[in-house]
Amino acid sequence: MVTPEELAAFDLLIWLRTGLAASQPLHCNQSTISRQARRVAETFAIKTRRVEQEWITSGNTALLQLEREVHQLRRLILGQGLRLEAETWPGRSLALPIPDGWQAGTFDRIGLQRPLQLLNDRIVDAWLTLNRADLPLDADSGFTSFVICSMPWQLMADHNHPLAKENELTLNDLEQFPALAITDGKLPVLERALKNAGLRNEPVDPCHQYSEKDWCGRTKDQLSLCYGVELVRLLDGELVALDFQLNAIAEVYLVIRKDITEHAPILQLVDTLRRRAKALQPSLHTLEMI
Repeated sequence: MVTPEELAAFDLLIWLRTGLAASQPLHCNQSTISRQARRVAETFAIKTRRVEQEWITSGNTALLQLEREVHQLRRLILGQGLRLEAETWPGRSLALPIPDGWQAGTFDRIGLQRPLQLLNDRIVDAWLTLNRADLPLDADSGFTSFVICSMPWQLMADHNHPLAKENELTLNDLEQFPALAITDGKLPVLERALKNAGLRNEPVDPCHQYSEKDWCGRTKDQLSLCYGVELVRLLDGELVALDFQLNAIAEVYLVIRKDITEHAPILQLVDTLRRRAKALQPSLHTLEMI
């Protein structure tokens, strides 16, 4: 009903959020993206609107979903134009450089709802997350996952923080320092771990996209604490892990729809991510291959 180029323009606009970002992988200009996206919306009699920087569709999308299924199968068979979304830390440290045949997403969405919606709608083909424990992966969910690696959540601070070189820290040691936290239900397992640890939390608000300055960047005051995994240190060499247990494990998984599990590009991506994780083990001592 629409061409691969037209549907790609529509879906990349939804996925990457802006006409400029969508135009780059398609090697066209923003007006072309706008025109092709408008044609898709008119063809399927649906509407789009922006909510908190995300494009949301409304109307009967049954025919659109059938078209998307065909176009996703085409990407998988050709091994080209496949779409990988990821959370910031595993995305930047394991998924880049982006493997052949794949294109990278924004790598900045926080929480589960939006990435799972993009997967379910076949707008993206795979999603890399380190919050597997929060995922709805029951028999009826329509999703499955491949384990890549695991590592503990850690309490982190700037390398010049007063506690950076102290051992066996207690809550009494930490209570005078503010600790960043997610407190809006987006990552419930991690939220419970932080709450159980008894840290004095400062919620990050809004909590829809990862922002370096609002997260690890806050530790630059050499007082604030943040949480993370050892992968973060590949991206910010100023951070160190404090000697305090959060008692929570981050499991890095690649999540996909169940009905595309056996396609070669998916299995090749899993192998690439696992090999990259294993190659990091000598420098990241808490990283474990499961």
